[in-house]
Amino acid sequence: MIIELSGPTCSGKSSYCEKLANSEFAKQGQFKFVTDNERIVSSNSLVYNCANHNIKLDLILSPLSIVGFIFNLSFSYQVLLKAVAVEKGLKPKITILRLLLRRLGLVVLFRLKNENVIFDEGPFHFLHNLWVQPNSEVNLKGVSKFCKSFRVTDKVVVLHESMDVLKERMLKRTDRSSRINSDEEALKFVESAHDLFKEVLKLCNDRITSSEDFLIGNKKKYEEDLC
Repeated sequence: MIIELSGPTCSGKSSYCEKLANSEFAKQGQFKFVTDNERIVSSNSLVYNCANHNIKLDLILSPLSIVGFIFNLSFSYQVLLKAVAVEKGLKPKITILRLLLRRLGLVVLFRLKNENVIFDEGPFHFLHNLWVQPNSEVNLKGVSKFCKSFRVTDKVVVLHESMDVLKERMLKRTDRSSRINSDEEALKFVESAHDLFKEVLKLCNDRITSSEDFLIGNKKKYEEDLC
């Protein structure tokens, strides 16, 4: 099973991932983690460290990435089409393509190994990467189609917070996206992300769920560890 964590910037994905890493849910399911959360990477041996993802990994994964691209053609097409529409210049488009192929390649790798994985910002997170821009309001066109047709991972756990909490955390954050050049842009970015995932949570289905519902779903068996 591949479980993916997604949500707005500053919604607490890394902290939630750490909570899961220390839970009985993850330990008994032998889950591996795809994350760059240093606290998890340093304390948990079952981790694919995103900080080590580079061109060498891209080349190693390339055959699997092609397979993943073909088997998820509709998803890949939506991502690339949106990237062409919103990203200016060639370099950002190439970055998105590399990230797409890498994420799809990792998913195929995990499927072949039959591994249980918790993926911090996996393929579904392209919704945030591409629909949320610092200089414009979020355009919700295509969000419903993206969510309803998403089949790349088995479960998407969506984290969210109030607008005020997201803004407060963003203004304190030192590792902001390179797309953000000022506090004003940072706040607009947060507003767009908040509105986007508010819409996503309206579209919850058997594959997409809120972080609260995901915890409740596992509460009976691992109540002390997950709550």
